[in-house]
Amino acid sequence: MDRMMKKSDNLHAEAVFYQLAAAYADQPYATARDGARMIGRLIRRVGHQPTRYSMADGSGVSLYNYLSPRLMADVLRHAYRHPAIYRHLKQALPVAGIDGTLKNRMKKTPAYRRVFAKTGTLTGVTSLAGYAIAPNGHTRAFVIINQNPVKKEKCQVTLPGPKAFDMVMEGKFGYMASFRNFAITEVKIADAISKLKLVDPNGEEVRAALEVG
Repeated sequence: MDRMMKKSDNLHAEAVFYQLAAAYADQPYATARDGARMIGRLIRRVGHQPTRYSMADGSGVSLYNYLSPRLMADVLRHAYRHPAIYRHLKQALPVAGIDGTLKNRMKKTPAYRRVFAKTGTLTGVTSLAGYAIAPNGHTRAFVIINQNPVKKEKCQVTLPGPKAFDMVMEGKFGYMASFRNFAITEVKIADAISKLKLVDPNGEEVRAALEVG
């Protein structure tokens, strides 16, 4: 678990995926389909329909994996509510500014030593998901998926990701981070629906954000 999570080792992730799949299939070998069925049981347990999502592998590198931030957040909440799961998961997650893939990140921010999260990177996509310890001591599950990072001249624009994380730490729910004219701003989800027309008002992510807010 430690190498898979701290170092983001894809080979270890695939090994765990197939080991769990074999246990689910009750046979000495397993296929990716067995693994997808096994994960489907967890998806159903946290209140979602497995048929709405797609799992192609255990490492997350396949372009045929389709999950939503809401689903991932619900899985994190499920783990938190079960101490036997949460204890092992939290210990395996990289710690901001301390170790793993977060060793050199967030060192001079309020997130230092207060964020336990797994990174994810594909071409055109960066993500971070895990837990943040808020200033009031509360633990918050969060999921940030940042699509299409772009470059402006020689500077890497990080887009809304860090701003979204700041809002998590501040407890600002019901908002989204917007990138406009090379400036990052906070926008209320309700305004995005009624005025800006930037998101689908019937999408599950919008409904979830409004419920939390």
